[in-house]
Amino acid sequence: MNYNVIRFFKYGLSGGTAALLDFMTFAILLRLLKAFSISSLFSITSITIANTLGVLVGFICAFLLQKYWAFKSEGQPLPQLLMVGLLVIINIAITNYFIPKVSAYFDIKIEAAKIIMQILVVFWNFAILNFVVFSKNRSK
Repeated sequence: MNYNVIRFFKYGLSGGTAALLDFMTFAILLRLLKAFSISSLFSITSITIANTLGVLVGFICAFLLQKYWAFKSEGQPLPQLLMVGLLVIINIAITNYFIPKVSAYFDIKIEAAKIIMQILVVFWNFAILNFVVFSKNRSK
C-alpha cells in the first residue's frame, strides 16, 4: 500500500484526536468565557480566546502523535516543533479571522463554523507536514 495513503490515515486519526481536544476546549472555554464575562476584561473576543487556546491544546497533542506515530519522523524535534509552531500560528490567524465570517455568511452557529475551518485546515496541514516538516529522517 502507498505510504502516503497510510500516513494520511494515521494523520487523520492523530489529527482527529487533536481536533476533538481542540473543539472540546473551544466549546467549553467559549461557554465559560461568556458565562463569566471574562472576555469583557480584555479587548479580545471570547471566540478568539477560546479558539486560540483550543488550537494550542490540539497542537501539542497533534505534534506528538504525528511526529512519533503518523509520520515516524526521527528528525530533530526542535526545528520540527518550530516549523509546526509557525504553521499553528498561521492556522490560528486564519481560523480566528474566518470563524465569525463563515458563521455570519452561512448563518450557522460559531461551533459549526469552527468545524468547517478545522476540516479545511486538515488538508493543507497534511501536505505541509508530509512533504515539508516530517519528510526527512523518516522510518518506514
